[in-house]
Amino acid sequence: MYKNLLRKTLRDLRTSLAQTIALVVIVVLGITSFITLISAYRDLGTSYNHTYDQLRFEDADFTINAASPSVANKVAAIDGVSAVTPRLIVESGMELPPGADPGVGSRIRSRLIGIPPDHHPEVNDVLVMKGDYLPAQGGPVTLHESNFAEAYNLGPGSTVSPIINVKPVNMAVSGTAVRPG
Repeated sequence: MYKNLLRKTLRDLRTSLAQTIALVVIVVLGITSFITLISAYRDLGTSYNHTYDQLRFEDADFTINAASPSVANKVAAIDGVSAVTPRLIVESGMELPPGADPGVGSRIRSRLIGIPPDHHPEVNDVLVMKGDYLPAQGGPVTLHESNFAEAYNLGPGSTVSPIINVKPVNMAVSGTAVRPG
């Protein structure tokens, strides 16, 4: 009985060999695609976690208007707080250098985020992709987010002029960086 069933199955496979091969190929491609997507998802998760750990991404973010630096010390003293990095964030305009403008005008809106020049911040560090971190001493310098720098053709050695207290301040670009979040 089983021999007859096996013989019939083999005969059916021979008569529809092209369809059988196509079906096997489709199943193999489906399984391969599934394994590839699962592997990519795992790699992305690992990369995401590594980057956030390496750059010490924040667990919480608080906006405080017009606070003294002592507020950061008080927050750091709270149980469960492992690190605090206060930052000055200013919404401003910026004048771009000649040749950096891809046709939108010489003045754009910008966000200036302060980071310590003499050491990397304890929270929300930046990864310098090109150039150098901020020098401990010297004139006003800036790091630019890598996508912003690419969009406006800026890089180490360029000069930009953010508008601070109603007047442009010339700043050298020391490097381009990426940051979490």
